[in-house]
Amino acid sequence: MITILVEKPDMARKIAAALDGIKLSDGTVVTFSQLSKYEKAVMSIQTKNGYIPIKFKGQDCAVTHSYGHLFSLCALTDYDEDYKQWKNVDLPFIPKHYRLKGLPNTAKQFAVIKGLFNKSDLIINATDWDREGEAIFSYIYEKAECKTPYKRAYYHSMTEEEFDHAFNNLKDSADAKPGESAGRCRAIADWLIGINCTVAATLHSNANSVVSVGRVQTPTLAMIVQREKSIRDFVSKTYYVPKATFTTPDGQTYIGTNDTKFDSEKDAELFIKELSGRGTVTDIKSEIKKVDAPSLYSLSILQIEANSKFGYSANQTLEIAQSLYEKGYTTYPRTNSAYLPEDYKAAADRALTAISVLPEYGPFIIGRPKTYNKKYFNDAKIESHFAIVPTHVVPEKLTESERNIYDMVCRSLIMTIYPPAKVKKVKIITSDSGNDFVTRGSAVIEKGWMEVSGVPKDKNIPVLSEGDKVKGSYEVVEKKTEPPKRYTQGDLIKAMVAADKDADAMDCKSLAELGVEGIGRESTRASIIETLYKRGYIENSKKSIMPTPKGIALIDGLPLEEIKSAHLTAMWESKLSDIERKKEDPDAFVKDIESLTKKWCDIIRNEMKGDFRAPSVLEKSDLKCPVCGNAVRKTPWGYGCSNYKAGCKFGINRNICDKKLTDKQIETLITKGETKEIKGFKSKKTGKEFSAKLTMDKAGKVSFSFK
Repeated sequence: MITILVEKPDMARKIAAALDGIKLSDGTVVTFSQLSKYEKAVMSIQTKNGYIPIKFKGQDCAVTHSYGHLFSLCALTDYDEDYKQWKNVDLPFIPKHYRLKGLPNTAKQFAVIKGLFNKSDLIINATDWDREGEAIFSYIYEKAECKTPYKRAYYHSMTEEEFDHAFNNLKDSADAKPGESAGRCRAIADWLIGINCTVAATLHSNANSVVSVGRVQTPTLAMIVQREKSIRDFVSKTYYVPKATFTTPDGQTYIGTNDTKFDSEKDAELFIKELSGRGTVTDIKSEIKKVDAPSLYSLSILQIEANSKFGYSANQTLEIAQSLYEKGYTTYPRTNSAYLPEDYKAAADRALTAISVLPEYGPFIIGRPKTYNKKYFNDAKIESHFAIVPTHVVPEKLTESERNIYDMVCRSLIMTIYPPAKVKKVKIITSDSGNDFVTRGSAVIEKGWMEVSGVPKDKNIPVLSEGDKVKGSYEVVEKKTEPPKRYTQGDLIKAMVAADKDADAMDCKSLAELGVEGIGRESTRASIIETLYKRGYIENSKKSIMPTPKGIALIDGLPLEEIKSAHLTAMWESKLSDIERKKEDPDAFVKDIESLTKKWCDIIRNEMKGDFRAPSVLEKSDLKCPVCGNAVRKTPWGYGCSNYKAGCKFGINRNICDKKLTDKQIETLITKGETKEIKGFKSKKTGKEFSAKLTMDKAGKVSFSFK
């Protein structure tokens, strides 16, 4: 007898139908294509037995399922009832053996699986092909005390053909062991740090609720808090830029900008007064650049772009991508690769031929040779799962959100058969009285893949030659330096992928080529963000994420700079990947985490600081917001408008340029718009101290005044 274990009941039905067909009580055999028609009858068999009986390779076979995880690592109280009172825990708590416990409402199904396992001659592990899938199977196998040999089925999509190929090309259990080890190590690391540091932080602070600390959630929160502090600390500086409007003899106009930034409007006005109004084109540089199509989609890149285009949260995009995968329309979604295998071109051909029947894609595919850009097919850029692409199964009906994601995935594959686009870039220098004004333009001269995605609007400028004479009219444009923007969910996913790299400077293609381990994994980043929301550490401000006072208090008060570091967490992820590659010893990894946990518990015990008492409750004040008129509240970081959720961004950080402002100074600034001269500011560029007044304009922007 053979037993096949999958993660979910619906996957069991698909695999059973694909491998043999499901026989109903009336003798009807349900094939893969008939599942939706006979779903209730098939589910009845599955519910009654806990499995679906089929024949596989001439043998009796049971296709059974879990419900995701059936087991998890034990809680503190599972080791000792006295640990219900956290003060009784001798920190750090490091078990000699990491025990497992069954999750609620899973005992009945586990009993079915255990019975099948122990009477089988062969078990096939067909859970999702990732760390979590390997851990799900290994926990069940361990708790069943099973000795039956098993093999591994690997599949990239839920199509009949893919299942057939996977189960006729089973891999040895040894192939799955490294992934299993990585999954177990990740769970242990999360448990050790999460349990011990959370208990320590809660006990050694004045908190009136749990102070939650986590291996991945804490550095993610730290990035959000740091971004918020950068915004609050930012002091806007006004500057002035000369702008020119040039007119050619035939009446065409174009804009030029001088690179000089003036601190005073008066100086800028004096500059343009010295100009003659007669310009000469002194230099023209023109180049044609080839622009490759965007990358294919890893889950992270899909989440980033779906957030930008449709406002979908990271979790929404994951759920939609998972739904498309389970319906057989796209390949496996929880992938960190934006590339396809070098031998995948035949499968890609089949997928493109299939989707060409859809009117939105047919015009881009039919009649075009399938000459793929080789840059998107690279075995070296794939660990296990490849990019998310459509399968040859054409959807019959999709929801609006499914249609949006499916469209993104389809067009990304279509673009790989198109040549690069060609874009002409032009830079013109126009001089007046020895002062240069710069003009830049661009135009798409060969659409290439842009036929599929849409062509950006040209930035046209008149056709000019060096030496041409033009008339110039000039004005002074007032500009202000802008603070960094709050993270959107897409921005945050990008920052988590990039870890300690400069995510703001990266587009999705450079992110795909980064080749570094970030914070978390494709399958976990969305849940980490959701956890931060649930625990009250972050909240939404329109489409952006901002930390709550509770989240700020945690990061400020937690004396563990290492755990707040994206670099350290990324290094751990790299080691977990090395465990999967058999390049890292899993026991050594766990020992390192245990050692760090001990060190961190000692630091928390001795150095925990900050006010954790109901930090989400803001202290009232009698001040009114100068922007919207609502009440101003005192917060752990300074003062802010109580109407921030509705979009008011007014706030004053207590710390400006290393100077901690007093309540009186801030209140004076809010009520009078100006403080007296304050000493002790420190320049971020030179490190030197300086004195200045603080002023506030009608928009609530704070600036230095040296008058």
